[in-house]
Amino acid sequence: MENRQIKIVIWDLDNTFWDGTLSEETVKEIPENIELVKYLTSRGIMNSICSKNDYNKAKKILVDFGIFDFFVFPHISWFPKGEQIKELLNQCSLRAVNALFLDDNVSNRKEVEFYNPGIATRDIISLSTVREDPAFEGKNDFNHSRLANYKLLEKKQNDKKQHSNNITFLKQSKINISLNEDCINHVDRLYELITRTNQLNYTKNRPSFDDFINSLQRNESYYITASDRHDDYGIVGFVQIDMKENALHFLFSCRVLGMNIDSFVWQILGRPNVSIVGDISSHLLDDEINYIACCKEVKKKESGSIFNKNKKILIVGGCDLEQTFFYLKQSRGYFIDTEFNKIVNGYDIRASDLCNILYSSSLPEYVKDEMCDNICFYYKSITFGTNMFTGKYDTIILSVVDDYIRGFYQSKSKGNLVALFGYWKDDQVFWRSKCDKRTIDYLDNNYVFVGRQSENRFKENLLEVIDKIPNSTQILLLNGCEIDVSETIGKDRVERNEKMNRVVDEVCSIREMFL
Repeated sequence: MENRQIKIVIWDLDNTFWDGTLSEETVKEIPENIELVKYLTSRGIMNSICSKNDYNKAKKILVDFGIFDFFVFPHISWFPKGEQIKELLNQCSLRAVNALFLDDNVSNRKEVEFYNPGIATRDIISLSTVREDPAFEGKNDFNHSRLANYKLLEKKQNDKKQHSNNITFLKQSKINISLNEDCINHVDRLYELITRTNQLNYTKNRPSFDDFINSLQRNESYYITASDRHDDYGIVGFVQIDMKENALHFLFSCRVLGMNIDSFVWQILGRPNVSIVGDISSHLLDDEINYIACCKEVKKKESGSIFNKNKKILIVGGCDLEQTFFYLKQSRGYFIDTEFNKIVNGYDIRASDLCNILYSSSLPEYVKDEMCDNICFYYKSITFGTNMFTGKYDTIILSVVDDYIRGFYQSKSKGNLVALFGYWKDDQVFWRSKCDKRTIDYLDNNYVFVGRQSENRFKENLLEVIDKIPNSTQILLLNGCEIDVSETIGKDRVERNEKMNRVVDEVCSIREMFL
């Protein structure tokens, strides 16, 4: 089984799964095989049957053994096995190289190999062998969710047989999808889709995790959820489109194979350019698809360019600027990138501290790596991943209010700063309680808390950031509110904003900028 990833084991019954031949005698269960089927299911590996037997009699025995419901798409008939298994794999949307067929009859095994090139065949396999062989590693699925998905697929295909054609079936399925933009909040699930999906992965682009995080900040990205009258499928796809309307990622879970969700998404996004890499189990349809509804309205884009390539904007700041971004992106006169704080692994990662923006190009890589490895609120591609100095933007909109409230820790040995949380005590106490032990130990052993940054240092940092941005780029600064609008923002914070705003005024007058 070297270099294989088994996703389904297909069992013969007589003298293989059970002891004896059903048509000739009473059969006996083989307890290890029953345990093996259950173990494989717990690893997300499916089990099926291809046996020359009477269906009803075989099913009754398997029900009595308490194991029938663990098999998907059982093929129990008197038809030849080669074609039966070919159909079975097609029903499961699986490739032959990911299947193992068990049969005591060598002639049956050779027939199956002939009709299903690449399939693995054996006469018997043991539980101990499976546990040691990496081909059966699978993935923890103790809740049997993968089995439930295949059972649902089996039911849908049985329902489909009752309709004259597939379109009739799809129309009565009442398919609903939603396109969602908050991809960063589902980054782990989306990255898993990218790395594991093959059959409906048109582009097969496999970036590193850090590169994937960066791409979410630079490109138009959507994850797709789907449901129908049969089930709620959750996240079933991911699409990412660059400014030239090329699909960097265009992929969908095999759970929605045959539902034409991929074609529908392609159409409502204006038919972006999708370069197909390798084999694909579907193709994109030009025919209008009127049997899928989009729960979250996405304005259908016209074919051709949707961006004005001559106006590129970068917005840098806190998540409050998401509202600004929402309105700006409605205009087709701009291509907009964002560098906002993001939630990664449950931690709020900040992107707009001037200190870290400068560190992105000035701090040695090993120091940045050390900080990100040991501080749970630091993530390298976000904390030190700014594109402000690349010269690719016509306008940069920068909110500086994070610097007004940030508290600083200074390295005892290197002198570099760590910007974390608000400078006031209650905020430090609260957020430190959210840190893991590694972060607390690292800060306490290597850094000393120095409080808020001085107005003079803020001025120097802001001037240095501005001077590192190319002169061809227009810079707009957003400063802090000077009105006490809540109990949370008290007198001290308002006075702090007033003082820091005066620094921004001074910097704007020096550099003749917009405020």
